[in-house]
Amino acid sequence: MKEVIINAAWYYYGNRSDMGLYRGRHGLYAGRRGLYAGPKYHSGAFELTLPGLLAWWSPRDASTVTLVGSPADDVSQIDDKSGNGGHLAQATARVRPQYPAEIGNVVGFHCSVNDACLSSTIQIGASQTVACVVKRPASLANQDVLGTGASTVGDLGFSIGIRWDGTFLLRISDGTTSTQMNNNDIPNITYAVDEVMILMLTWDGANMTFRKSGQSASKAATEDPTQTGNFAFGKQAADINAFDFIGVCGDALICDALTTEQQAALEAHWAAIYGVTLP
Repeated sequence: MKEVIINAAWYYYGNRSDMGLYRGRHGLYAGRRGLYAGPKYHSGAFELTLPGLLAWWSPRDASTVTLVGSPADDVSQIDDKSGNGGHLAQATARVRPQYPAEIGNVVGFHCSVNDACLSSTIQIGASQTVACVVKRPASLANQDVLGTGASTVGDLGFSIGIRWDGTFLLRISDGTTSTQMNNNDIPNITYAVDEVMILMLTWDGANMTFRKSGQSASKAATEDPTQTGNFAFGKQAADINAFDFIGVCGDALICDALTTEQQAALEAHWAAIYGVTLP
């Protein structure tokens, strides 16, 4: 194990079991095997390297979180770190999430009341990846984690949802046809109470792929869910039948459709930060 000093910041590298644990200027970052692992991304700018990064929200970065209320723990906005101005916001006081709340090794915002969510007006493209980190407590109810819609064929957009029975529900729709993935398509991908999960949905014009903390499943899908606005984190905004998410939300982002290698790299990066064990 060697130590070097570059620009007054400590870096560590080697082949120990920590697989590249090092300390950069802005705190601890754990590098893992795979794409983008290593000191090059010590600044925490890994997400900024993703292709076509549309939006990236990171409530663990308290400097991006605007709090209001008395006490000041209600989230009115989380800034978009991509630089594209797609900030998550909530203008209605009674449905603002609370901050901070523990999620793994860091903090996020807590959707603790019905309809609590943050929304952004952004352009969802025809070929995208959307990813997030969430922790859901025990609740015998269906809940939508995020999305722009797609609960019915005519509901243009996409959604990631979880079910009361420990399974998932994913949809994309072009407003005419839709493709759904549920427990019949992904029977071995489930979650446990209070589990911190890295969830990811990719559609690339031919297939939709769902990943949950290192596990994955795909299904043929040619729908184009392109839509402007109506995005929500903590609920899918465009669906009148949306089920509220009750739990803690961490990082989330939307970018161009990632390759399998890039998806795994993003998972490894977030797993190291949040303390998630991957298969």
